Amino acid sequence: MPSPARTICVFCGSSTGLDPIYMDYARELGRAFLAHDFALVYGGGALGLMGALASTVHEGGGKVTGVIPDVMLAEVQGITIGETEVVRDLQERKARFNQLVCVRVFRFAVWCDAYIALPGGYGTMDELFEVIYLSQNGTHAKPILVMDIKGYFRPFFDWIELSAREGFIREQLRFIVRSCASVDEAIVALREYVSPTVLRRLQVEKEGAAEKEAEAEAEVKENVE
Repeated sequence: MPSPARTICVFCGSSTGLDPIYMDYARELGRAFLAHDFALVYGGGALGLMGALASTVHEGGGKVTGVIPDVMLAEVQGITIGETEVVRDLQERKARFNQLVCVRVFRFAVWCDAYIALPGGYGTMDELFEVIYLSQNGTHAKPILVMDIKGYFRPFFDWIELSAREGFIREQLRFIVRSCASVDEAIVALREYVSPTVLRRLQVEKEGAAEKEAEAEAEVKENVE
């Protein structure tokens, strides 16, 4: 069983969306963070889904860290929630989110045990694709979940299936991202998630061990004969 996540990076929109259900889910996720003692790392600021999530966690006594590029400081209008780390640009924020390969999703990952995406726009998808790619190439094996509110991410998963059918995504890598229909489902997925790249490595190791065992048995049989 994988170790439970404790610090979770959430990608989501700085807009509220047109349906109040999006903000409701952001707040519900924030309450779940408090209930399970998860720390939040996010893109900073107090607007939209990001603000609803962060303020819920912060006001409930949870730990919140926002990572904001210097060029985007004007957008938050001086309103910050919890701790704020200002980085040089978007690439440095990725580096902080990931602390892995590149310098802004690189920032998110030194702390983060898992990633969750709520609905958002280009920026949300940029960060989501970054952590998916880093999982695909084996840089990390952390849970990547999306909250599929109102079927928001259904076209995204349809694209994954299409890409797999057409040979652009390997079959086992279809499952890097886990779709969750509810906050409760996401909490369970955080505990149960195992990266497809890890499963593949374990399978290869198992096959290698079985092959060595078969060779050893054959050698013993040959010596006996």
